[in-house]
Amino acid sequence: MSSVALGLAIIALIGVLAIAFAVAELLRMVRGLQDGLRDVATRSGTPAREPDVVHETLRSDKGRRTIYFATSPDCPICAERLEDFAPAILESSDDLIVVSNRPGSEAYADGAITAIHAPEVVGQLAIQATPAVVVIDADGREVLRRVVAHPDAMRQVEIWLRNTSSKRQGETVS
Repeated sequence: MSSVALGLAIIALIGVLAIAFAVAELLRMVRGLQDGLRDVATRSGTPAREPDVVHETLRSDKGRRTIYFATSPDCPICAERLEDFAPAILESSDDLIVVSNRPGSEAYADGAITAIHAPEVVGQLAIQATPAVVVIDADGREVLRRVVAHPDAMRQVEIWLRNTSSKRQGETVS
């Protein structure tokens, strides 16, 4: 009987070790996925899809670049990023327009910030995810497009905007 109990104990130990190795492998895979998502979220700004496309209806009538901040009214991360982002934009001479394809973004308007419910603008900008920033230069060309769900992505956009504010507008990000 003792040899049967010893055999069962060994089998149980092997089973526990197999489960422990499986859990360790799953955790390694999850870490890899998290690192991959972090890399995607913190990539530098990407150039416009088609730099030669001019958005006549989206450019500023004041001769300066326009920053479109695409949001979803029920997105808490969108509200948080906009709260962090707006002061930096308001210090610049850029126009900030908060845009959404659903009603509710108008709540962000405060005199200095224009907020619109405009599905046609969201479509024209080809917004795929929120929160997102699309920068249109004074000539109507898209010069930056970025999903800013991660705080590092938002900081990189702010740095890019500061570094390019005194440059000749119309340059495409490379």
